[in-house]
Amino acid sequence: MRSVASGLVDVLRLVFPAESRAVRVGDVTALGIDISTSSFGRSAVHIRGLLWRLQCTNGLRVREGVGSISIRHVGDGDRLRAGIAEAIPSVFAHAQGAMTRWQNAVRFMIDDVAAQVAALQDLTQAEQKLVTEEIRFEAGTPALPERVDAFTFLNGITAAARSAVPSRRLELESLAGRLLDQRVPS
Repeated sequence: MRSVASGLVDVLRLVFPAESRAVRVGDVTALGIDISTSSFGRSAVHIRGLLWRLQCTNGLRVREGVGSISIRHVGDGDRLRAGIAEAIPSVFAHAQGAMTRWQNAVRFMIDDVAAQVAALQDLTQAEQKLVTEEIRFEAGTPALPERVDAFTFLNGITAAARSAVPSRRLELESLAGRLLDQRVPS
């Protein structure tokens, strides 16, 4: 358990190493959940599935709307506790589905990697450069390869996310989750 962000939005990350799978030899990913809350706006608790790569502590957040639930926390505390108790198994089940995709990501290839990184409009130019460096590192090559598996590509994004401020880190981890759903069938 760790705090990922605190301040206007608080995020508590729970990782369950007992719920882990080897994606590659020696490269294990565990299931987890992020629980976030804020006291402004809609005053809600958000619960979202997570994949946590144990080797390098990269996080990939399950796509919002599929693997996430929001519960307003104004008023009845019992209603909030009951809502959280109901939400966690559902969110966890969606994280398990994402884990299946994650394991399949080693078999799906991304072609023209440089163009694919450049096409990520959610990234700043500095973030694109960092993602490129991280993909090279993940691929074990001095130059950016023309083709990598989706696992390597997505790990480039989640590794770059570690360098970002907490709110941006969560956005980049969410981007990786959306791309996992788009690029890798279950």
